Order: sequence, then structure tokens, then C-alpha cells
Amino acid sequence: MARQTRTRPAPAARFKPQPRDLLLAGVGAVSLGRKQLLQAYAGGFQGLAAARDRAQDAVLAAATQLDAKVDQLRRQAERWRKKARAYRDQVEHRFGPVLEQLGVPVAKPRGRRKPAKAASRRRRAA
Repeated sequence: MARQTRTRPAPAARFKPQPRDLLLAGVGAVSLGRKQLLQAYAGGFQGLAAARDRAQDAVLAAATQLDAKVDQLRRQAERWRKKARAYRDQVEHRFGPVLEQLGVPVAKPRGRRKPAKAASRRRRAA
């Protein structure tokens, strides 16, 4: 039996932009813009108002998505901050005496504040 060999396709040549390509792309963009301007002028600029409205809607939608993402990231950062504080407090509580013996300054745990007394503020009659 004859052995079958598989041939690999030749690797595609990498595209290297040439000045000619950039010039032709610029000419094409100018031509397309000119055609759309003439079409909008002939249509009484009605299409431009719709395009403006679509662009505004797209920007508002993107802003809403970004606001939601920022809020999500803030909540996540707050959760991480709380976890880090809890971990730090736990380490200081467990290893505080050892760290003090090694000469590392350790913050003393704060006691809970007592709630302010509700002082009765009655005015005395003069």
C-alpha cells in the first residue's frame, strides 16, 4: 500500500499596509461620505434626524451599562474591603502578642462605643 501524505496549506502572508492602500481607503471614505451627504440633502435631511436620535439612544444605553458595571465593581470592592479588614483583625487578634514580642507595633482592638445617653432637655421656667 502506498503511504498517503497530507499537505499543509501554506501560511497566509501577513498583511502589511502600504501607503497606496491607505490612500485608496481614504478616497473610498471620502466617496462614501459624499454619496451619503448627497442622499441626505436629496431626502431633506430627514434621515439625519433619525440617525442623531439613534446615536443618542446608543450613547444613553452605553452610559447606563457603564453605570451598572461601576456600581457592581463598587459593591465587589466593598465586599473585598470588608473581608480584608476582617482578615486583618483576625491576624492581629491571634498573632498580636507574638508580634508585640518581636517589636512590631500592633493596633489595640477598639472597644465598642457606648451609645450616647438620651439626656432629657427640659427647659426650666424662668
